[in-house]
Amino acid sequence: MEQYSWNQLNETKIIKTIDYSVFKGRSSGIPQAFYDFFDINPEEKNDKYITLLNSGNEFDAVIKWKRIKTTASMFWGEELSELIKHNFPNWKTLNPHDKSSQMKLIFSKTKKSDVFRVSFKDVLPKVSLGETSGDANTQKFDGFEKDKFYKRSELHDMYGGNRQRGISNCADNNLLFIFTNPHKGQDVYVDKWAGDSFFYSGEGRLGDMTFTGGNLSIKNHEANGKEIHLFEADKNTKNRGYWRYVDQVRLVDVNYYRNLDDNGNERQSFQFVLVSVSNAKISHSLDDIATDEADTPSKPNETERRGLVTSRVGQGYYRNQILSRWGSKCAVTGLSITTVLIASHIHPWKDATDEERLDVGNGILLSPNLDALFDKHLISFEDNGSILISELLNESERNVLGIAGLSLSMVYDDMTQYLALHRGIFYEKQNLRA
Repeated sequence: MEQYSWNQLNETKIIKTIDYSVFKGRSSGIPQAFYDFFDINPEEKNDKYITLLNSGNEFDAVIKWKRIKTTASMFWGEELSELIKHNFPNWKTLNPHDKSSQMKLIFSKTKKSDVFRVSFKDVLPKVSLGETSGDANTQKFDGFEKDKFYKRSELHDMYGGNRQRGISNCADNNLLFIFTNPHKGQDVYVDKWAGDSFFYSGEGRLGDMTFTGGNLSIKNHEANGKEIHLFEADKNTKNRGYWRYVDQVRLVDVNYYRNLDDNGNERQSFQFVLVSVSNAKISHSLDDIATDEADTPSKPNETERRGLVTSRVGQGYYRNQILSRWGSKCAVTGLSITTVLIASHIHPWKDATDEERLDVGNGILLSPNLDALFDKHLISFEDNGSILISELLNESERNVLGIAGLSLSMVYDDMTQYLALHRGIFYEKQNLRA
């Protein structure tokens, strides 16, 4: 079945030929003949939220009714829009009214309702990554000069990308710019060098940080063939608008931590751990980087503490202290896969003082399953290390978990005050459900 720019190949696959308007509007109208494919009810005319999958990434989209609820259109966010532009680098060569495009979005049904896979097909020859397509001439990317100052507006004029945000994904080529300004002081973001690693805070000033938009583009930069180029603001205010080129960098790890957002609410945050591609140390494995003394961040100072109190995974000061104390092994099972071990707080982060949050005595290194149980107070530990198992877990659940008879390999003197607090909540929750 074919209608307008849509073509249904079979019961599970449909193709949309896209034109210039899709790249400008992040949406596409859906002809009525294809409503059944997306399970749209033209009688109810309710908004329908769907999920689009591509290469392991999930994108939220919504099908809304337009023109006094007579036609349905699919809308998606910036992150999918950027991915579409990346896969169709010729899109700017299209005339706004040209309907002869051969750039196609392919939607495939999955076993889950309202979840579709989306893929891309372009029968036109692609512009080579690293080049931008223009109306007449092609601008080739020849690289940047280290320590040279560049005017940001001119960078965007030449290569594209968002002019306002710290993470600027240039959709028309393989460049991704990161802009950092450590001179203005840190608030909800903390960008800093630690040894040869640059810790760059993910974007998002309110609520938990998520892997969307610019954050997603950094996370997937290698898979998408993107080069990350780092620029630092000039501390000389007379040269405002000019940024010093640092180097091309690549992502080697993500450091998770807790901090406060612009409204003063506790939230989950993360930093991208980046290294220069020209630095010989980039050959280190993630475990090497996590334990290399030269790359170990120092204890946060008073100015940093509102913006950064490191916890759980990554290369933060706190995690390194917990790894060192427990010999990089789970405190209960002895598991030594450091990339999955979690530096958990005994007395919860949200209830702790600044000093308690960084106190090594308040830390315990656990494998993920034990950490989850410990965090929910479904298990706790006596001062002699013996495990306590909540009565909220039935016998079958206990057998599946295989936690009976376990114990801490060591109980340090500075842990007991925190274990007592944890046990208090453990018994309180157990009694409330009794």
